[in-house]
Amino acid sequence: MGLPITDRSPAPRKCSARFQSNISNRIAHLEKELGTELVNRSNGLLTESGEIVVDRARRILGELRGIASDVSELNAEIHGQVVLGMIGSAGRWMCVAARGV
Repeated sequence: MGLPITDRSPAPRKCSARFQSNISNRIAHLEKELGTELVNRSNGLLTESGEIVVDRARRILGELRGIASDVSELNAEIHGQVVLGMIGSAGRWMCVAARGV
C-alpha cells in the first residue's frame, strides 16, 4: 500500500528506478481509468483530483483496519476483573440476587 509516499510531496527522488517506475505505471493506469491527471508531472505534486483520490484511499485503508480489528475481537476472549461500586442498601440486594436466594 504505497499511500504513505504521498505524505512527502513532491514525490521522493531517492526511490530506486524500478520502484519509481512501478509507482509511475500504477498512477498512469489509474489516471487512464479515471480519465484525469492525479499527479502534476512538472512538480510532482498531487492535482485536485489526486488529493480526492488520496483522501478516499486513506478512508478505505482505515475501514480495512477497522474490519480486521472488528473480526479479531469476535474471537478474542474477554477476561479481567470487574469491580462494582454502589451504596450499601443496593449492595445487599445485589448479593442476594447474585446468590439466587
